[in-house]
Amino acid sequence: MKRIVYCIGNLSVAGGIGRIITCKANWLAEHGYSVSILTTEEESNESFYPLSEKVKVVALNIKFLSVYKNKRNLIGLVQSYLDRKKKLKKFRHVLSQYLKNHPCDIFFTTANHASILRLKDGSRKIYETHFSCESQRRFEMRLPPFFRIFYSLYNSKQDKRLKRYDTLVLLTEKDRILRGNPKNAIVIPNFITLQELGNQLANTFSQQAIAVGRLDDVKNFKALIQAWAMVHEMHEDWKLNIYGQDSGELEHLLREIQDKKLTTIVNICPPTQNILEKYLQSSFYVLSSKFEGFPLVLGEAMACGLPCIAFDCNCGPSEIIRDGEDGMLVRPEGNIQKLAEAINWMIEHPAERCQMGIQASRNIQRFSIDNIMPRWVKLIENK
Repeated sequence: MKRIVYCIGNLSVAGGIGRIITCKANWLAEHGYSVSILTTEEESNESFYPLSEKVKVVALNIKFLSVYKNKRNLIGLVQSYLDRKKKLKKFRHVLSQYLKNHPCDIFFTTANHASILRLKDGSRKIYETHFSCESQRRFEMRLPPFFRIFYSLYNSKQDKRLKRYDTLVLLTEKDRILRGNPKNAIVIPNFITLQELGNQLANTFSQQAIAVGRLDDVKNFKALIQAWAMVHEMHEDWKLNIYGQDSGELEHLLREIQDKKLTTIVNICPPTQNILEKYLQSSFYVLSSKFEGFPLVLGEAMACGLPCIAFDCNCGPSEIIRDGEDGMLVRPEGNIQKLAEAINWMIEHPAERCQMGIQASRNIQRFSIDNIMPRWVKLIENK
């Protein structure tokens, strides 16, 4: 029996990484593997998503993210660097002690720390990314010039380190190309995480659309609200429901909704563990992100029989949606007028919308857990 350890940031908050890791851990535990999850940001071992009793969770309580709070000048940058050095030292010690007492065969990580590669515990080190290199590039572009230099140097060091892992797991072929086809890279896409769906399909005549994701600039919900204001001029009865945890954008989005006079039309709701019910109550899904890694929400929505509209951003939507067959890709990415036109088309063509939803539920099965997890098993067993 292979012993597997995952090292991730956290499990207690809603998000794609936590969702996919818990589902993966549950599947492996039920198929005879010994699975443990180590979290670096938390003090408790609670999980937002259901987790098998066979999976052990250990909170290392390192809190790397705390070093970046409210430090936006040179002095703050230096302080962050020094604080991070201390936390890395603690992380190396705690992790080494854990693996000494609980040896493993495979060590998966979603955090690219040099100390992981220095471990001499005999396990294979596998880095699985849940973000595309496009996300790094976009983040870097938003930084002031001075900070951009440091971030660029940091990213260059990180990219070199990725090539030293036994395996680098990417989510899309597009991301592999953008990264220059690293020799140690393989592509394993995310799987559909809604396991309890059965034969249910969404009510594509419900006169409401849905969007899901954390409330931050990357998800670009402001553009979606602006597009919906255009849609509302022609389709007053249609509503939009956005589900997501606030990451700093909630106040701005609520103000945008108010300015566009959409307070009874566009609803922003907190994360829910019963997102399946919300998908099934909707007519179609809209993804307005500026960039993605591999958007789980598209797979979930399509599994529920929802046709999807998405900006054709890097990376993921074009490898999930078959344009014109089970959804619509909007080009260029970020064009609000084109997004509004796609939404209007979806509203105005109910028969096509219904057929797209049915086709979506069929096409997305290529990303079912039973089709994707054997690829992880092949990697774990080194076949």
